Amino acid sequence: MMMVQGPHQPRGFSFIDLVLETWSTLWNITDEQPQNCDIFVSHFGLDLYLETFHACSEIKTDDRHAAMRITTLIRNMLGLMGNIAEVPHIRPRLQERDLIASFYILRSYNREYENECDIIEISYSAAGILSHI
Repeated sequence: MMMVQGPHQPRGFSFIDLVLETWSTLWNITDEQPQNCDIFVSHFGLDLYLETFHACSEIKTDDRHAAMRITTLIRNMLGLMGNIAEVPHIRPRLQERDLIASFYILRSYNREYENECDIIEISYSAAGILSHI
């Protein structure tokens, strides 16, 4: 696993940790903040979402810990996309075929080793985004 080291990073902070924290932060700063949602979308954030979604979709693992981290990442991504879907003037940007297809797929998200609450949360978030669109 690739390790990212910086002057203010604790030892052992991995690339996946960085990705997870980034999506979590983006989710938090877009909550109830339409202007931040605009910034995310105008800076190719929807493309980033799709690239990350496809990367997560291609990962196959028997490692329970890795599977849980992927689920956490997807949950964070959908939290951010849900914030964006709540902004009426941005909704038309979410009506792209690939975006809708990703939300549709995640409506029935199921990954081995996951607990039922995580699966329900992802499915619920994806369905909520689709209902806003």
